[in-house]
Amino acid sequence: MTYEMNIRDIRYLKNKYEGVQLKSEELLLIAKAILKYPVCNFLVFGLGYDSPLWLEINKGGRTVFLEDNREWFDRITGSYPDLEAYFVTFPTKITQWQDLLDKPNELEIPLPVQVTNIHWDVILVDAPSGAYCDYYLKYGTEPPGRMISIYMASKLIKSDGDVFVHDCHRIVEKVYADHYLFDKNFVKQIGKKTILRHYKG
Repeated sequence: MTYEMNIRDIRYLKNKYEGVQLKSEELLLIAKAILKYPVCNFLVFGLGYDSPLWLEINKGGRTVFLEDNREWFDRITGSYPDLEAYFVTFPTKITQWQDLLDKPNELEIPLPVQVTNIHWDVILVDAPSGAYCDYYLKYGTEPPGRMISIYMASKLIKSDGDVFVHDCHRIVEKVYADHYLFDKNFVKQIGKKTILRHYKG
């Protein structure tokens, strides 16, 4: 029997874990997809202050995180050593997005066998960075963009699984999600300033 989480539960958890950036409605949409499985395999592109929240929601299931920012990887795994997280590298630059759109062979990257040996029930794509200005000001280079993570999500999700792509108010996330997760599989979106889109695998 699965547990039906509500917005009050989500707000409690969001307050419990300080710094969570996803909105309560976004968290609830993803949580409901996770909780429909008695035991869920949940893959998250990105580590953040919400990582322990996902671990708590998916208690009894398996939650795995992929992160490309070494500073952020060390910070979050240092604070939460029980997380199953892997450091990965995305070799793209966001300005390549148009050139790479129809080149899946250039979007496939090696991932740990712990990630590739199963098809995932639920995947959340919330990394790597796709915010050009903020990333450039901090690191002096272009962000990788989410072209690879969206493509890899399309390969790793099980048939009829659930994929969520955050920040689809930006063109790269929206175009790649529709292209590789397919517009016909689009379920719904929520948000205005930031948009979370839900696709069936």
